[in-house]
Amino acid sequence: MFATMKSRLAAGAALVAAVGIAAGLTLAPDHHNSDRDGEKLSIGTYEPQQVFDNYHRTVDFFEYLEEIQAEAMQAQQAGDQDRLMELEAQFQQRQQDLMERFEAAVERTMPAIAESEKVKLIALEVVYASDEIEQRDLTTEILTKLNENADD
Repeated sequence: MFATMKSRLAAGAALVAAVGIAAGLTLAPDHHNSDRDGEKLSIGTYEPQQVFDNYHRTVDFFEYLEEIQAEAMQAQQAGDQDRLMELEAQFQQRQQDLMERFEAAVERTMPAIAESEKVKLIALEVVYASDEIEQRDLTTEILTKLNENADD
């Protein structure tokens, strides 16, 4: 039962990537004159899995996961099926809470990152970009901002 928890968490991270596509396509407020000749359009990209894995609440969750797995092992050895089901429900609720908080935090963070890093777009991946477009990896900046706002 708990052996699949990590795989469910990984599936949740895949959901984050999918949601990140929608939330991550964030346009920054336009504070620049776009008519300047020769100025490159700057866009940002990021690695959602890396951000998720190092998000402060995910780190806390992995600590929780170790604790709940130990409790589940004790309940399993004692043959306490009711306790196992209770632990499973607790895990699922905590996992859902983590995903919702992460998605909301990323969505709130993107406009500030776009503005501070002076990018017009933040996306998960750019398949092609012309020479007029500057691409920047903002993974570290996004993670830093998310973890600065630890109380959010």
